[in-house]
Amino acid sequence: MYKFRNCMSKKYIKPTHKKEFDQIVRDVRAIALPHIDKRARKIYLSQVSWLKENKPFTNVEYKRYQYIRMQQRNGRKSWTLITGLDERFDPKKILRQMQKTFSCNGTVVEDSEHGCVIQLQGDQRELVVQFLKEQAICTGDEIRMHGT
Repeated sequence: MYKFRNCMSKKYIKPTHKKEFDQIVRDVRAIALPHIDKRARKIYLSQVSWLKENKPFTNVEYKRYQYIRMQQRNGRKSWTLITGLDERFDPKKILRQMQKTFSCNGTVVEDSEHGCVIQLQGDQRELVVQFLKEQAICTGDEIRMHGT
């Protein structure tokens, strides 16, 4: 008879009799378990190599999207916010080039939730999408533009 328990996200089997434990040890050694704690009579399933190999979501690469939003300030004034840029790009250099190209002012803000955020004055969403594609900073399917 085996008792199944969950301890700190490591599942282990604790047999009730020594004969059962010895049988489990023989079975597990047959499948190349690297470590067995005999004193505690516990076998950690997280240490079984064939259990580690079959994790379906370990090699999944998630696409990183660049989000372009417009935020209303006061009256007719607005901001264009760009979030999700890759860390390998310098946001200050991108901002400087956008300021020259779009003839507007802007700033780089560090946000705890979104990370590095580029703020541009005015509604520059279509121009930003075109700029990011032309400069090969990201592809068209990685850009998410909010609003119309």
